[in-house]
Amino acid sequence: MLGETAIREIVERVLALSRAEETEVLFFGLEERLTRFANNTIHQNVAAADAAVVVRAVVGSPPR
Repeated sequence: MLGETAIREIVERVLALSRAEETEVLFFGLEERLTRFANNTIHQNVAAADAAVVVRAVVGSPPR
């Protein structure tokens, strides 16, 4: 999983590249781990990590 510094750099870069009047950047990160035991031994050990960036931009004024 990315550290706080790397996440901040990604978010700041996205904001710097935006030409919209308003920009919102959301970063989501998830780590999951699972260990299954059978007969007192580890049967399965799984780990997964995922990340997503969501960008919402406001362009122009809303109609009146």
